[in-house]
Amino acid sequence: MFLQQERRRPVYQLLVAWFVMTVLVFCLPLGLPRIANSRIATTAVVEAITLLAIGLVNRYWVHVSLNFRSPFTFGQQLLMTWPAELLLAFFVFAAILKFPQGIGAEKVAVRVVLGLLVAGLEETVFRGILLGGLLQRLQLRLTRRLWIAVLGSSLLFGLSHVMNLTHQSLPMTLMQIVQAFGLGLVLSALYLRTGSLLWAMLFHFGLDTTVMLVALTPHETNTGVSLSDVMPFVVYLIITAILLRPSRWQRIDFRRLGVH
Repeated sequence: MFLQQERRRPVYQLLVAWFVMTVLVFCLPLGLPRIANSRIATTAVVEAITLLAIGLVNRYWVHVSLNFRSPFTFGQQLLMTWPAELLLAFFVFAAILKFPQGIGAEKVAVRVVLGLLVAGLEETVFRGILLGGLLQRLQLRLTRRLWIAVLGSSLLFGLSHVMNLTHQSLPMTLMQIVQAFGLGLVLSALYLRTGSLLWAMLFHFGLDTTVMLVALTPHETNTGVSLSDVMPFVVYLIITAILLRPSRWQRIDFRRLGVH
């Protein structure tokens, strides 16, 4: 009965939750004073407020169940997500090589906290509410429903980066949208294969935090787009194809995700 009630809930509620998140992330910085003259600290506060608001919206209106405990053992989860683990290890190793010297612990701590908040908010919305909600509510065959949920939630994840146009060029923003779309596919695959949002959050946190820490190193501003910028998207597609190949669908616990 519970599953039938979930699937009768309208899909538009999921889009409203996404819209609420987008508006809050864009508008709250306009009304909040700069905390300690730090854009990063202010962004962390915005992410925390938005995460709380989205949690309330989901609990009292949207009602999509969020799964954090996987039905698989830790060892099984490690084995089934190995392509993403290799990619994350590569990013971390590259960040260690480029990590700037003499950076204060406070700057590092703020970026780690921001990485946690961003991963928590975006995975709750895009993989938890949107991906999970579409899987539960679309009245389609399972195969079509799965791919629409994965592609739709990933597309919205990419489009959410349009707001970066406020502080960077159009070519860079378009490239970020494409890369975010590809990353969304990988994160969706991690959630589906493990049945736990924690894996998607961990991967997202590791990726964002390493990028923010490397960005502490002074470098020349590059407003163009090169061929190397396309490579992450290609890698994301390959990892998604490995994780979500049809032969592995039988290992996805769809019922636990609210799908029947």
